[in-house]
Amino acid sequence: MVILEGGLIVFINAVAARLLGVGSIEAALGTAVTSYLPPADAQATVERIGRMMRTGEVMPANEYGVLAAPERTVEIKAMKWEWQGRPAVLAFARDVTERKALQQHLVRADRLAAVGTLAAGVAHEINNPLTYIQLSLQLIESALEKLPEMPEGVPDYIRDAQHGIERVAAITRSLRMFARADEAPPCPVDPVPVLDRALEIVGHDLRHRARLVRRIAETPWVIANGSRLEQVLVNLLLNSIQSLRGREDDTITVELCAAGTEHVALSITDTGSGISPAVRERIFDPFFTTKAVGEGMGLGLAVSKSIIDSIGGQLELTSTEGTGTTATVTLRAHEAPPKVVEPDPSIGEPRRVLVVDDEARVRELLGIVLGQFHDITVVDGGEAAIAAARDGQFDVIVCDVMMPGLSGVDVHKQLAAVVPGLERRIVFITGGTFVTDVAELVSATGNRVIQKPFDVEQILAAIAETARAAL
Repeated sequence: MVILEGGLIVFINAVAARLLGVGSIEAALGTAVTSYLPPADAQATVERIGRMMRTGEVMPANEYGVLAAPERTVEIKAMKWEWQGRPAVLAFARDVTERKALQQHLVRADRLAAVGTLAAGVAHEINNPLTYIQLSLQLIESALEKLPEMPEGVPDYIRDAQHGIERVAAITRSLRMFARADEAPPCPVDPVPVLDRALEIVGHDLRHRARLVRRIAETPWVIANGSRLEQVLVNLLLNSIQSLRGREDDTITVELCAAGTEHVALSITDTGSGISPAVRERIFDPFFTTKAVGEGMGLGLAVSKSIIDSIGGQLELTSTEGTGTTATVTLRAHEAPPKVVEPDPSIGEPRRVLVVDDEARVRELLGIVLGQFHDITVVDGGEAAIAAARDGQFDVIVCDVMMPGLSGVDVHKQLAAVVPGLERRIVFITGGTFVTDVAELVSATGNRVIQKPFDVEQILAAIAETARAAL
């Protein structure tokens, strides 16, 4: 388009007219370009036009909002021109809405990656002290049981403390799930724990906004990727929470039930503002959003639908404007859950056990607790573990995964070289999510992995099973 001093449009093509939100070329001619721009941009634009006419400088690309289409971003470049003998500006406009949204998405993805790394570190740092708190409580409980009479109220205090540990552990499990870049193929998944984790993540917002109603029927397992399904449920729950209007009777209902003989349906129903028919037509379009700038990028539902489609499921929304919305995820049912072999609760005969951990309190308390049942050697770090393994005959090694110097995976590799066969006797323990390559290496070993915090029974059962399997 060609603009005279003061912003008057004297030439414009159909594309530029459309970008400015004008119905026709004729309607735009003779109007001021500033009338289509937000007030904050209008005065600066007039000043730029005047400066270009005086100095001949080229105006670099600037991004503008458009009054007629607030969701649109238009990039305008301009240079000095002459129109029928009069000084003017020649401007080139293009729609950069999707490019800008994609850039914002990439920035957000980088931020999420950083938050994921932070979440993994936080989970690790929390789970180590949780482990020795858990072990300490069990030692206290064991000592109290030897007293002639249990002090009044103490068992309740211990149970309360253990309940607190379980709540914090649930939070760190959610952090680990959030941090994990899980692209595992779909497999049989129990949908109930996945739903529970999603509800834990949004629990703070949900508790303060609505009453939660759960209708959970017994269903088959489903074919899905657990962490990706959790991501979808979190997105759907957050959308429901954000649609609520602050009424006392606001409710969110989650329902799990069989959908015929071959599918399972998981639905989330809210009593929010609902979705208009016009919006429903575009609700799964990438970058489409009805939220204010900065409150959302319009990717949540698009990504959620993509995830569900990729595993052969369906995501559907039904809504009545002013009444509420139901989001339904339908997934293929698995014939039966995988058979779970329950661990043998017996401690078995006393074994020689090497405990390896760089966290002093964890290894010391493990030494005390396990020392009641086994012959325990405790060492600090992977290098000390290799040295001890060379000199001693150990039935089982309990080894942390993430340690400075030699990691648990490094210990496994070196033991395979210097004491062949002993690497199969390792029980890995870990306090948090590790980077993808380490996770793959740990999985490839086939060794047992126990997540911190754990209780005495878990670690004793793992030692007994590992020792028996190695015979």
